[in-house]
Amino acid sequence: MAENKLGMEKSVLYSIGKGIYDGIGKELQNKKAELKLYTTNCLPSLKWDLINKNIKKYLENMGFTVQCVKKKRGIWGFLLVADKKDNRLCTIMREERLFELIKKPWKHKYHYASALSNFFNYKLKPKNEQKKLIVMPKSKDEIFKLNKISIDICSDIQINQDTTLYVIITYTARNYILTSLKAYILTKDLQISDTIDLSEYMPKDFEAVITEDDTPTKQGDITLKFRQPAIDKINKHKKEKEIELNLKTDKEKEENQKDNNNDK
Repeated sequence: MAENKLGMEKSVLYSIGKGIYDGIGKELQNKKAELKLYTTNCLPSLKWDLINKNIKKYLENMGFTVQCVKKKRGIWGFLLVADKKDNRLCTIMREERLFELIKKPWKHKYHYASALSNFFNYKLKPKNEQKKLIVMPKSKDEIFKLNKISIDICSDIQINQDTTLYVIITYTARNYILTSLKAYILTKDLQISDTIDLSEYMPKDFEAVITEDDTPTKQGDITLKFRQPAIDKINKHKKEKEIELNLKTDKEKEENQKDNNNDK
């Protein structure tokens, strides 16, 4: 029985959270060290391959009620998670990427998330009743194409369109640390119908790792709130740096004093 607002079993959500956490954390770092990379152009794609592998592996223990299927749109491969027991269809996405789709729906009209939201969530209304300034109307041909994309994606999964809810599970991360986990439910026009915090399904027993971040940052990024283990690690790192700097400064003062004495 589901015990949360999203209507999915905790074990399924824990498996997804752990799969993301492992894929962007030590597993990615270990793979980077193993390959002895000079440049890191492959890391964004490698990260997703690890995430998808982990989620599939962890959810296989759930039995026939949860099905993970590899799908592809263009050159991009992604994972489709079908929770048949609770009638939920899930995909995983960076939160920043989701906001790009929502901000410019006309630009991403045939994205798989747009197609699946149009197909399964067609009855939903936006959380904020005030409509967007720009709502792209869909022609019959466009609706037909979107439905065809959804049917092709779900061709090997037996689910009911009228009873299934499409959910996008998003995450944010910084320096190989998972910082947030949420579920977004979109309307057929890519407006937010509901947002559910899933932070309780993030692994609790992790050690923060302070290392170089290979992901470039942009102005206007969302302020990240680190959990306590990460904060403790950051404060320890800063304190060590301060001690190192103070020792260096004291040493320089001693050397300068010796030089002054020699000049006398």
